[in-house]
Amino acid sequence: LIVSKIGCIAFPGMKLADLGCGECYYTSIIARSFPEISVGGIDISKEALVAGSKRDKNISLAVASTFALPISDGFCDAVVSVFAPYSTDEVFRVLRKGGHFVRVYPLAKHLMGLKTLIYEKPYLNEVDRSAPDGFEIKEHVEIKEKITVYGNEDIMNLFRMTPYYYK
Repeated sequence: LIVSKIGCIAFPGMKLADLGCGECYYTSIIARSFPEISVGGIDISKEALVAGSKRDKNISLAVASTFALPISDGFCDAVVSVFAPYSTDEVFRVLRKGGHFVRVYPLAKHLMGLKTLIYEKPYLNEVDRSAPDGFEIKEHVEIKEKITVYGNEDIMNLFRMTPYYYK
């Protein structure tokens, strides 16, 4: 077993799927941190996956909905969802018995700086710390780091990665 700084457990041959992986920013970090595991990413955006494929050639990618995963039953040892929508039923289906689901969700002030640029009255996010049906919470970890985005191009790139762009 391999344990990272944040407590994630990996083992050689482990199969991990990142749901809604986008341009594979987080997916590539996982793949580089645990080179002994198989990492795959699913996203509905072909363009995002084209960009993601350039980050790391060792990540298997598929264009698909996170609500109809092109993954066999019980195939995954772990499933990750970073700020992405998912189907609890699909996560259950693709996880092996005893597998792990890691859900990363936005805290109340997530992307507040961006929201102040978009909305006349920016709002706080509702934070849902509950376990999805059928899962139990093993651990909560709150990560509160400030990022600074410089220039219009970077702001637009960040904006395009959010649901706000599509609304």
